[in-house]
Amino acid sequence: MGLTMLICQTFAGDIIDKTSFDRRKLLAGAAVATGCSAMAIMLVREGNQDHMIMFVTKVLEGISSSFVIPCLAALTLANFGPDQFDSAMANNVS
Repeated sequence: MGLTMLICQTFAGDIIDKTSFDRRKLLAGAAVATGCSAMAIMLVREGNQDHMIMFVTKVLEGISSSFVIPCLAALTLANFGPDQFDSAMANNVS
């Protein structure tokens, strides 16, 4: 998941910056996709030797979670402007 997120985060930020689609909907979709792929562990039964479902869901989780931070940054910048962006983003992180 970490490697997928590392690779996709630059492209996700570029997509978020260039899109005219509502970023709140993108953030909600990314959060739902991340949550659903994290819950895929419930589909694996004890003693299951097929690990493909876990590999696929971790890749999907990395892709969808790479959209969360750029969406949050874009929404923060849109709401507070460039003058207050640093303090608002610091409040978001903590």
